[in-house]
Amino acid sequence: MKKLINHVDTVLAESLDGFAAAHADIVTLGAEREFVRRRHTQAGKVALISGGGSGHEPLHAGYVGHGMLDAACPGQVFTSPTPNQMLAAAESVDTGAGVLFIVKNYSGDMMNFQMAAEMLDRDNATVIVNDDVAVENSTYTTGRRGVAGTLIVEKIVGAAAERGASLVECKALGDAVNKATASMGVALTSCTVPAAGKPTFQIGPDEMEMGVGIHGEPGRRRVKLGSADEIAAELTGAILKDLSLARGQQAILLVNGFGGTPMLELYLMVTAALKVLNGAGVKVVRHLTGSYVTSLEMAGCSITVSALDAQSLALLAGGEPRQLRLCLIPGSALIRSAWPIATIHAAHQDDAGGFDAARDAIAQQRGECGLVARRSWCGVVHRIDSGWADWTDELLDGADLQRALARAGTNFDFAAWLAAALREGWLKGAERLPD
Repeated sequence: MKKLINHVDTVLAESLDGFAAAHADIVTLGAEREFVRRRHTQAGKVALISGGGSGHEPLHAGYVGHGMLDAACPGQVFTSPTPNQMLAAAESVDTGAGVLFIVKNYSGDMMNFQMAAEMLDRDNATVIVNDDVAVENSTYTTGRRGVAGTLIVEKIVGAAAERGASLVECKALGDAVNKATASMGVALTSCTVPAAGKPTFQIGPDEMEMGVGIHGEPGRRRVKLGSADEIAAELTGAILKDLSLARGQQAILLVNGFGGTPMLELYLMVTAALKVLNGAGVKVVRHLTGSYVTSLEMAGCSITVSALDAQSLALLAGGEPRQLRLCLIPGSALIRSAWPIATIHAAHQDDAGGFDAARDAIAQQRGECGLVARRSWCGVVHRIDSGWADWTDELLDGADLQRALARAGTNFDFAAWLAAALREGWLKGAERLPD
C-alpha cells in the first residue's frame, strides 16, 4: 500500500486538521473533530446537516458553506459517523428554524441519523437519498444506494434554505429532487482503505465493474472493459429507463470521477453521455464534471442525471435569470472549485464608482465575495440572455478584471455595478471581515 499517511489511525484526524486550516475563512471544526461547520451561520435559516464515512471527499465536508450545508459529520473511512456527532452538529448550527438531515441510504448512516433525529430535542426532518439505479439491495443497503445524486440534493435544497425556505418546504424539495435524480457508476480499479492495507476487491486489467457502489460494493456484473461510448450507453440508458423522462425535459448532467480518473477522460465521458441524452431528447442545461463524490483512489466514474423544473433550475443557477457569478479559482479546492458558492445578483444599474473603490469596499466583506479582493484572483462568468459565457479562468488582479470584461466584448460595467451593489446592500448574506 502506497499512501501519503503517517499512521492509519490518524489519517482522518490529520486530514480534518488540514482541511480546516486550508479553509479557515469558511469552516471550523467542532470539538474533538466531531463535525465540520460553517464558520458563520445565518439566524432563522433551516440548518442542513449531512455526513458519512470519509474517503468520498469532497463529499461532505467540502460542501459546507453558504448555499449548501451548515455542517457535515465525518466518520472513519467508509464508516458511518455516530449519533453523538450528529447531535453535536445540530446543536451547533441550529439557529431556530429547525434541522434537515440529508442522509445517503446506507445501513449505518440510516441507523445513526435516525437515532440522532429521535434524540434531538429540536424540530427536524430527514431527506433520504437513494439515486443509484444499479441494484436494489447491496452490501451496505436495503434498497437503492445513495451516491453522487446527494450533491444535487444538497445544492438545490441548500440554495432554498439560504433563501428562507421553511423546514417543511426544504424536506419536500429534497424528496422531490431525489425522486428526479438517478445515477450509475463503473469501476476500472479497486480502492484501498488505509486500515485494510489491500484493495477492497480484485479486478483484472481488462475488466470493469458495472454498477459499482462508492465503497467498492459489487454492481450489476463484472465484464470485459468496453469503450467509453459503450459504458456511457449502459449507464445513461439505465438512468433514462429509471427516470422515464419526456422528450424536451431539461436536466443537469453530472459526470463524477471516483478519485483516480483524469479530467481528460471525464470530459470524454460527457461527450459519450450527451450522445445518449440527445438521442432521447433530453435537454442538458447544466453540467457538472469532476471528482465530487469519490471512492478514495478508485479509477472509474458515475453518471447522474437530474430532471429540472423551473424552481430547481433557478436554485441551481443560484440567482435570478440575469446574474453575475464570481467563481473563485482555484482556491479552497475542495469547496470553491467543487461548486461556485458566491453568487451576486446583478441589477442593471448605471452608477458611478471606480474599480478601486469597489475593491476597497469588497475587501471589507466576509466570505466568498471578500476573497475576490483579498486574494486578488478570480474567474468570471456572466449570465447573458443567450446563455452562459465563460470569460476567463486566468489569475486576475483588480485592474486585470476590468480588462478581462472588456476582452469579453461586454459593455456591462462591473466596477460601477459592484460599487453600487456594496453601497445598496445587494450582496445577500455578506458579513464583515475581522480587522
